[in-house]
Amino acid sequence: MHPASFLSARALRCALVLSSAPFIPGLLAAQPPAAAVRDAGVLDTAGLERFARVHVSIQALRDREHAELADPRRKKPEEHQEIRARFAKERTKALQAGGYTDAAFAEWTHRISASDSLRARFEALLTRLNAPK
Repeated sequence: MHPASFLSARALRCALVLSSAPFIPGLLAAQPPAAAVRDAGVLDTAGLERFARVHVSIQALRDREHAELADPRRKKPEEHQEIRARFAKERTKALQAGGYTDAAFAEWTHRISASDSLRARFEALLTRLNAPK
């Protein structure tokens, strides 16, 4: 194959994939939404603090779940399944108490991970919330 024809075939393939990208779900899912990245720095402090508090409560639940799963006295798969089901219910309650759905919580998580400045603010809040009192 002639090098010029290889490049033109490759260019055609790229053009077809990119032009059909809006119609193929998940093809560009790894890319952060432009609005989320653009708006991430202007989120209000109260909203970020509310998210951080829910995040801390869910992290505490997750730590407790992992400790229970690691307990050598709880070896049976049925016990592990029960622990995981209980954690899922408690997580849902914690999200609802904080005013979040799974999707909204995931969106906040994505926004924080996509913005260096927002992540720095979030980590500062976590440090303050996790500090011994």
